Amino acid sequence: PSSPQDRAKARLWELKADEVFGEPVRALLNAKRDQLTKEQIALHKSKLASLYEEANARVWEEPYLAGQYSFADIALY
Repeated sequence: PSSPQDRAKARLWELKADEVFGEPVRALLNAKRDQLTKEQIALHKSKLASLYEEANARVWEEPYLAGQYSFADIALY
């Protein structure tokens, strides 16, 4: 993004993609190997749903997460 404000938004979304999104995705990908319970799986799915709800709410306001198409959009979708 060209503006400092939009670059900051993009960095925050990428951080969420790496730190918030990554953990439940990794857990779900390894659920069978790690023998996760149904409750643990539901918790990880809930975390993902919350993040996507937040991202979807953002793109209803503007077409992209950080003002213009950026690495933030790529990181989450």
